[in-house]
Amino acid sequence: MEAPPVNAQNSATPFKDVVDLGIANCARQGLEPTDAEAAGRISLGLFFAETHGNQNAGNARSNTVQGQFTNRAI
Repeated sequence: MEAPPVNAQNSATPFKDVVDLGIANCARQGLEPTDAEAAGRISLGLFFAETHGNQNAGNARSNTVQGQFTNRAI
């Protein structure tokens, strides 16, 4: 695991947090609980696809560190 930024909140389960955040976002949008759970797992896959598993890879405004999806045309 990488050291977090100095202003980051501590978490003993960062990957579970990614899934939980995906579930919460989808549930808030009105998805059924089982669909929201599947979407939460998908969000973890997207996290790895975008950051290659590096927790501190930057953010959407970063010009120096980009995941594999950021330069692709949609």
